[in-house]
Amino acid sequence: MEETQKTKKPLSVTTIVVILLVVGVAWSTMSKMFFRAKVKTLTGGIVDVKNGDQYKVKTKDGEVMVSEEKGLAWPSDLPINIPKYDSGKIKAYSHLAGQTAWTIIISDTNEEYFKKYKDILIADKWIAGDEIAAVVSMVSMKKDGYDVNVVWDASSNGALITLSQTIK
Repeated sequence: MEETQKTKKPLSVTTIVVILLVVGVAWSTMSKMFFRAKVKTLTGGIVDVKNGDQYKVKTKDGEVMVSEEKGLAWPSDLPINIPKYDSGKIKAYSHLAGQTAWTIIISDTNEEYFKKYKDILIADKWIAGDEIAAVVSMVSMKKDGYDVNVVWDASSNGALITLSQTIK
């Protein structure tokens, strides 16, 4: 009896391209499902999860961006230029629609930079106002119809920046 030997043909270029396309489409679909999920909250807001580290909560009242690890970019939609706070990580940013208030929360910073930031604001022509140094330190400044308040919290090594239109 003669035994026939089966030989394997190499995959053609077309077959390889088709396999790569199928894998690519599958990966793209999975990554959209897992890395950019949108969830509706009980209050009617939408939570948009981006890359597992950034979360955007959007309600009829406004938006909040939050980052767990990497931090967020300095907000680009502020109505007036505020010098970037170059120490630590931006953990959250918010603005309420119809409101004239913006909030930036910074972590992993230090008191030395907080004091330096006051000088940076003054160099940018912000006019110094009230200062408080107790459990937390705070400085208030004004420029072109806006108030900026910068708060340093030693217990969390964090800073809070609020921007609002000056109340008349």
